[in-house]
Amino acid sequence: MQSFSEREDITPKPILQLDKMNEELSNLVYNFCYTVFTSVQLKISIESVEKKVLDSVCKSISKFSFLYNGSFSQLGFDTFYESLKWNEKYSVVEALINNSEAKIQELNDILERQNSGYRMHENRRLVPITDQVEIDEVEEAQKTSLETVNDHMKKAIQAFSDRENHRYGTAVVEAVHALETLAKYKTREKNGSLGTLVKKMNLPKSLENSIGALYGFSSEEAGRHAAKDKVIDVDFDTAKFVIVTCSAFVNYILSVDVVEAEGGLELPR
Repeated sequence: MQSFSEREDITPKPILQLDKMNEELSNLVYNFCYTVFTSVQLKISIESVEKKVLDSVCKSISKFSFLYNGSFSQLGFDTFYESLKWNEKYSVVEALINNSEAKIQELNDILERQNSGYRMHENRRLVPITDQVEIDEVEEAQKTSLETVNDHMKKAIQAFSDRENHRYGTAVVEAVHALETLAKYKTREKNGSLGTLVKKMNLPKSLENSIGALYGFSSEEAGRHAAKDKVIDVDFDTAKFVIVTCSAFVNYILSVDVVEAEGGLELPR
């Protein structure tokens, strides 16, 4: 459930959950662990797995045992799980994955669907797929002095984070629109595409080319999928890359002096 601050756009929404685990993700991780314990997927005895799980979070077996007469106790596991911090829940999952036949892809599907900042690697270790720098860039790009830019970035994050139906294509389009809107503001031109406007912003040539290439990619994808109601068909990694990159460009452009044409401009909504 979104907090009041997130619903009212007081607090920018993070692109991924890196240093926390919301209730929905926590519940699904719990369900995954419960299934592993109850579906005979363990490689070693359940007593040995219990010890490895408790050791992974430095919990006492005398206080948090979740076995009863040698069998898995849901009540005991509930008590144990509720005592854990977000990072300890990941430690438990990692310990289970390493001592069972649990499917890595099954866990990763949950983590992706819930926008977790981690994935289980093939070496059976959880690894981050983003960092705080990227998260900070995206959050900063949602609270600029230009409301229309903020609106596009927020829509990009909302589409990317839609747990019921990830709209990665929409996320890409909105992120590029945020950058294009900023380009219109900076050049004081109401019309024109990002690919055209960026050439008038007096940016370093390498950055100009990068932004042009980003616009070219989004336009090419939109054209390729025009027959599908102009929905861009991109995956999680591509959408994340475009959002983070557009955010970084927005923040950079607003932090440096670039040539602006004379005259006012009312930003398009």
